[in-house]
Amino acid sequence: MNFGNVKITSGPNVQVIDKDRIAIIWTTDKNSTATVEYGPDIAHLKKASMSSNGLINANTKYHKVVIPISNNNLIIYRVSSTNIKHIYQNNVNYGNTVFSSFKKYSNLSSKDKLIFYTLNDVHENKNIYEKFLPNDDYDFVVLNGDIINTIDSTSDIVDKILSPLSVTTNGEKPFYFVRGNHETRGGAARELSNYIALPNNNHYYTFSLGPIFAVVLDSGEDKLDSHQEYSGLVDFENYRKLQTKWLKSIYDSDAYKNAKYRIVFVHIPLDEYSNAGAAVFKTYQKNWCDILNKMKIDAVFAGHTHVPAVVKHDNKEFTFPLILGGGPTENQDKYIAIRTEVTESEMRISFVRFDGTVTAVYTIRKD
Repeated sequence: MNFGNVKITSGPNVQVIDKDRIAIIWTTDKNSTATVEYGPDIAHLKKASMSSNGLINANTKYHKVVIPISNNNLIIYRVSSTNIKHIYQNNVNYGNTVFSSFKKYSNLSSKDKLIFYTLNDVHENKNIYEKFLPNDDYDFVVLNGDIINTIDSTSDIVDKILSPLSVTTNGEKPFYFVRGNHETRGGAARELSNYIALPNNNHYYTFSLGPIFAVVLDSGEDKLDSHQEYSGLVDFENYRKLQTKWLKSIYDSDAYKNAKYRIVFVHIPLDEYSNAGAAVFKTYQKNWCDILNKMKIDAVFAGHTHVPAVVKHDNKEFTFPLILGGGPTENQDKYIAIRTEVTESEMRISFVRFDGTVTAVYTIRKD
């Protein structure tokens, strides 16, 4: 049984599902229901709940409610959860209800100018969120892998990803999640997808916002499947082959064809062949590069190395630049984030330091 009042332990956070829907996610300390009230103003609120197969979810601490946004440029919303102390047949003993404050969300689907931050290799350093995300100078954020060190319990997901994210974005700036090799580690790594909203429930997906078409790839681990560290419990080689097949299908999609800018997010850079078993890694990375070349990708955002750089290979294997973000150092004020500003005429990619210094590193211009 659940005793005491239910509390919100993280969130709410916003994730974009597609041009017509967003997901509101939050967690509670006790099993409870999940409801979102949303609308253009307080006088015109609608309600949505999380349900499965006709049953309102009432026995979980993680909550994802999908709401429509197609007819609204700006909405307000708040979440609530009601503790259920006991269920027996039709006899339900309810506990308290907890509410969040009202939040605002602006529809990004049709905006012709977008600004986003890419943060990779945060490795549990919450001050990185605190530095870059409380500002109002961006539209969304991409967490490009290795946000935490390992997922030993679901509290790691709540305390080290969702909670600091909601505090610094105030639940009003959406995020996209790219899995890094560290998010595949730990006893609760298999629970991660329950706590975030993934298009098609996969860690590889596409999304379109304004003039941007983006591909998210999951590079998996940086060691062979047979490595003793994984105790025979991973199958990333076949998983990456599955993504290769999926990636080929994108070329025929209208979203890809109609986009002005085409970009990719992947944690491990596509020229990273240095580990043991490099032939295995080189095979999937070459296959992905061949497809991305055909797709005329404008830029690939990656991390993993902890060294910020713009890598341009003068050969047919890479027809796009690799934009590598920074990572944590002994002196955290040396961390560098990637800030990208997109307009109809150009995409300007910059490195941003802790002190606010901005250095333009790559510009893509369109007619």
